[in-house]
Amino acid sequence: MRMFGLRLRPNLALIFVLLIGSLAAMPAQAARGGIVVDLGNGTVLTECVNFGGPTITAFDLLQRSDLAFTFQNFGSLGAAICSIEQTGCQFPAQECFCQCPGTGTCNFFGFYTLENGAFVFSDVGVSSAILRNRDVIAFSFGDGSTAPAPQDIQDICKND
Repeated sequence: MRMFGLRLRPNLALIFVLLIGSLAAMPAQAARGGIVVDLGNGTVLTECVNFGGPTITAFDLLQRSDLAFTFQNFGSLGAAICSIEQTGCQFPAQECFCQCPGTGTCNFFGFYTLENGAFVFSDVGVSSAILRNRDVIAFSFGDGSTAPAPQDIQDICKND
């Protein structure tokens, strides 16, 4: 019986070493975030964006995406998104809020975060919003009264 116990321990040690070695050889899965863009004309775009580290700002996630966008920096207030995929105001050729005449309807890219299965207008800007793995953000062009339809990270990243 004692011989069997001694023989089992080296085998267990070998299995343990092989298991740890194979886990160490596995690549770490990158964190990822989702972006939903409602262009206000019926077109909705989505992007799944990988990032390293535990957190990223919404602005940095947008920069890592394949979406073409312009922005204006407002110093300590952060950046405002002026256009995405040619929709909106083409800063710097136009003012960032060129569709906000002071009276009447003001069209701009509203920034939303996904909370409890619904997009809500963010109380912080894209430069200050801190995202974690599997968070989803949205931008919607219009007067800010209509949030995009919610989409979860599984749907956005299903092909990645």
